[in-house]
Parts: sequence; structure tokens; C-alpha cells
Amino acid sequence: MVRIEVKTAEPGGELATTLLKRCDELIDNVRRRAYELFEQRRYRDGSAVDDWCRAEKELLFPAKCTVTQEPDSYNASLSIPGFTGKDLKMYTLGDRLVVTGETAGQSTGEGTSSTEERRSVYYQCSLPSGAQANKITAEIKPDGLMIKIPIEATPKAAQAA
Repeated sequence: MVRIEVKTAEPGGELATTLLKRCDELIDNVRRRAYELFEQRRYRDGSAVDDWCRAEKELLFPAKCTVTQEPDSYNASLSIPGFTGKDLKMYTLGDRLVVTGETAGQSTGEGTSSTEERRSVYYQCSLPSGAQANKITAEIKPDGLMIKIPIEATPKAAQAA
């Protein structure tokens, strides 16, 4: 099990700007690939959504997340096979949790040639109310990235005497 450090990106700070820029770059890459697919179809209308979805599938890894609630925390399991602890970075950004990563692997194409396949993941979600962002922990396990988000205990209602 490999632990992943969760860094805090201050809104408006350099790290937050870098994260937003990376998200914009990923969207631009998908946009360019979708246009290439449109070109390959000889500019015929009618499949723009299909082109966009195919470009996303080729370039981005669709992370699946399952969340369970405990009395003192939320536990999230992010399914991202093929990514290791060194491939992933995690940040809190205001009330958001952001997971980014990039990996390169070998993909066997047609025939006997193999090519390097780059995959990216950019996952973000809202932190629950009462989340203790500075106490979030994450580690890679065989079944995915396990994230524990501690939440503040809610004070019990004062009883009238």
C-alpha cells in the first residue's frame, strides 16, 4: 500500500492556477482529438457528440468512485487500474478534492507493433460539509485509490435541565 500526500492548493494561488491550467489542457486535447475525428469523417455533420465521447475515451481515464459514510468519515474508493502512487497527485482546493494523474503503458496495436499509450485522469468532487481537509488520507490498494475524508463530529443537542 502506497500512501499519497494530499496537498492544499490555496484558491488563487500558483498551485490552484496550475491545476486549472491542467484541466484546460486536457479539455483542449479532447477538443483537438474530436475535431480530428470530424476531419476523418470528411466533415460530415451529425456525430459531434460521438466524436467528443470517443476522444474522451481515448485520452481520459473514466474513474469510477464509490462513497460510503461512517460516523466520523466518508470513505471513497476510486477505481483507476493501471495508475500507481507515483502517477497520482491529490489536492484540496477550497471545498473540492482533486485527483490528477498520468501514466504511460504499452498498447498492442494491429499486427505485432506496440505503441506507448498515455492515459490521464482528472477527477474532482465536492468535499462533504464538515470535512477536515487537512486530515484527508489516501493510499493505493489492489482495488483502487482509497480516500478517507474525516468529518467534524456534530455536537449533540444540549438537553434542557
